[in-house]
Amino acid sequence: MTTMIGRGLAARRVVLENSAVVISKEARTVPAVTIQVSFKAGSIYERDDELGLSNLTSRTLDRGTARRSTEDIAEALDARGVSLSLSANRHALSVTCTCLTKTSRRCCSCSATS
Repeated sequence: MTTMIGRGLAARRVVLENSAVVISKEARTVPAVTIQVSFKAGSIYERDDELGLSNLTSRTLDRGTARRSTEDIAEALDARGVSLSLSANRHALSVTCTCLTKTSRRCCSCSATS
């Protein structure tokens, strides 16, 4: 299902088959892409024995994986001119990535293989 949101924003809202919601807005003034992914994973969803887990996750997601070190991730992002931001609050865990339009496919593939 695709819905237009507010005339001034000209944003599109699409609900995927897996119930994920995609909201997009095209702007041609800057040759950049910003992708933000948010999950219902904030502290409001944590059990007592998990308090702080979403905050810890947001602070460690870019600190390395089994296949890539912190330095490898930082160098891959820097080489592509990518800005990566991670945050958590009571209601959501969010990952925001901004890169040049011409490198957006490589940016997404870098993130997916980390």
